[in-house]
Amino acid sequence: MRPSDHPPRRRTTRAESGKGLRLFVAIYPPREVAAQMLGAARLHLHEHAARYEGAAAQFVAPEQVHLTLHFLGNVPARGLPETIESIDRAKKGLHAFSLIPGAIVALPPGGRHKPRLIAIETDAPADLLELQRRLAQRFARPARERPGDRFVPHLTLARFKWSGGGEPLVRPAWRGSIELPPAPAPFDVAEFHLVKSVLHPDGARHQSVAKWPLVAM
Repeated sequence: MRPSDHPPRRRTTRAESGKGLRLFVAIYPPREVAAQMLGAARLHLHEHAARYEGAAAQFVAPEQVHLTLHFLGNVPARGLPETIESIDRAKKGLHAFSLIPGAIVALPPGGRHKPRLIAIETDAPADLLELQRRLAQRFARPARERPGDRFVPHLTLARFKWSGGGEPLVRPAWRGSIELPPAPAPFDVAEFHLVKSVLHPDGARHQSVAKWPLVAM
């Protein structure tokens, strides 16, 4: 499900206090833009069927398409208030911005290994890069000398499971016609979320535990 709205501060429940929380910081596009991106990914898979022969694709639900700013990993529940405070400080002075979807890409790139996922890249506005750099500087373990040097803005649209590694998930329909999707539209980013990811047999589910508005331009 799409991250539910919560106030910027959240109490840790007794049930959560004894276990870690799988957390990441993310931006979510509008639902209609996510649907356009998924349509573009399906068209890409259809047009390049030979490249992905033997792959089964599991598409991301539209409400869970997101751009990960930083993956925090497992954080002790007792550390959640401190994490929220640190992110609150990290976003000071940053402004809202627009993101422009670009090319559909298979990752990892290079062709030496089978791709693990299909994503759509975006441009990289200065406020996006600065927010990601601040988060990496605060939370990357081990700390990196250049916190933003590995960041490539993208939104994951489908993940692959290749034959020979268990039963396939959802095999794309390679044959027949496919409706041309609209080009993914640029979208405004006025807020971002700290998200808890809970793993289930049918995939991860996201819940927003805090959100922050960005200063309007």
